Amino acid sequence: MSVAGTPSVDKLHRAALVATAVERNRDIWVRMALRITANLHDAEDAVQEAISRVLTGPGNLHDADSAGRYLTRSVSHCAIDRVRARSRLTGFAEADEPGPRLAAVAPNQETRLVSREETALQREQLRRMLAKLQTLPKHQREAVELLVLREPPLKLREAAELTGAPISTLHSRLQSALDNLRKLLSEKAH
Repeated sequence: MSVAGTPSVDKLHRAALVATAVERNRDIWVRMALRITANLHDAEDAVQEAISRVLTGPGNLHDADSAGRYLTRSVSHCAIDRVRARSRLTGFAEADEPGPRLAAVAPNQETRLVSREETALQREQLRRMLAKLQTLPKHQREAVELLVLREPPLKLREAAELTGAPISTLHSRLQSALDNLRKLLSEKAH
């Protein structure tokens, strides 16, 4: 038991293990988080948040390697949380802007104007799809977010490295998620 105001031996041991893991892996974690967030500041913040969570979190860390593995997963989750938070912050505020806007099209296609009504309809469809996405199992949702919704989307190999799941498993999760989304969205339309 520790004296009030002084850290226990367990907390000091935990801090030492985390410090060793950070010294070995910090640059790797920042690059990994940068691949997810596509923003250096968000990536660095995700790494800091993960370190803080692991330092103050429950459970035992047996050695610097287990601390490193735990932190790698935590960095991944914190980075994904930052992307989700950023997408929620941008929301659908643009739908309230008056007048037509240019459609997002491929470089080899002509640019066309999209009416305010068409934009509102597209945003409503996107809102419905995102709401249905939240009803899917966590692993399917994560596959869609990393491989489809993320900008730019990760390749299967990159997502497999990030999540620790085999490529075939990720592919299967994505396929199941898309099939489930199609079913959920078609049920609502009928």
